[in-house]
Amino acid sequence: MSDEQQSPQTETDETQAASETAPPDNADDKKKPAPRKRGSRIWALLLMLVVLAGLVALLYWYERVHPNVLGMLHLTEHAAPPTTGESPASVPAPAKTPVAKAPETAPGDHQTEAAPVAPARPATPLSAQQAAQLMTAIQQLQDQLQQLRSNNEQLHKALAEQQRLDLRSRLRLIADPATRLPQLALLWQDVSLSPVLSANQRNEAISMTAAAREALTQNQQWQQRLDVWIARLAEQESGPDLIPHFDHPWLAWLARQFHFRPAPTNGSSGSQVLRQKLIRIRHGMAIESWPETKVWQPLRAELILINASSAKAGGKTAQLGLPNNFTAMRQAVAALHETAHQWLESNP
Repeated sequence: MSDEQQSPQTETDETQAASETAPPDNADDKKKPAPRKRGSRIWALLLMLVVLAGLVALLYWYERVHPNVLGMLHLTEHAAPPTTGESPASVPAPAKTPVAKAPETAPGDHQTEAAPVAPARPATPLSAQQAAQLMTAIQQLQDQLQQLRSNNEQLHKALAEQQRLDLRSRLRLIADPATRLPQLALLWQDVSLSPVLSANQRNEAISMTAAAREALTQNQQWQQRLDVWIARLAEQESGPDLIPHFDHPWLAWLARQFHFRPAPTNGSSGSQVLRQKLIRIRHGMAIESWPETKVWQPLRAELILINASSAKAGGKTAQLGLPNNFTAMRQAVAALHETAHQWLESNP
């Protein structure tokens, strides 16, 4: 047999053998459907959604913590690529700039998040009407400010003028010769507190205030010493009362209504005359009318003699406490009046 005749025979033999070796088809397998993959697809979709939600949350947190980094990445993504034909390897790399490192903090330290910077809004141009209204408002404000300044200046001028008038009224009272030492001390004190005075005038007013107070104190001390001498002379000129003292209240009251003393002697008469003169001088000091030197010197000499005789007799003595004359007191008071008169003439 030739090869061509043998080939179809071998093919038929092979097909028969394959059919014999193939497993028989079962009827149950043909009836059974293919397994469903719908459940696995749903779980895979849910997993993808969870992963996407986690990525979105992570990106939101990173944007809140590092807003500048994401802004820089956004700018680099939208930057235009180089138009030249040079390869990326040939383009020189930009120089690295040193970045200041943030200070390291301990794990327990409190770290504050950087507040995001809001983008600046573009300024909207004003219309012609709005610009005119704005200029009108500015002009009105300037006019009101100028009016306030002028009113303030007028008030300052009026206040200065009132203070100057008050000063002149006080100086007129001081220059009046009828003004007494208590009023002089108070008036000079008010003048020293006036805000319109210069430094030299203020110092002079303060010295005048001190001089007025010193003269007032000295005059009061002299009056007290005269009162002591007047009381002492009254004891010398009156002898003991001859009416006895009664214990019964009605009789004691009746005895006090009458006095029965012996007649005064020549010495007691002289003491009484001296006492009356001292009383008149005491009244004159109260109205700042001091005695002349020729009148005061004899009276002072008599007081010295009385004090010396009392010391020899072993009686009670008292310090004189009175000046030799009152010239210094008159000059001090005259200076207080004259200074005020000079101020009035220098500042009409």
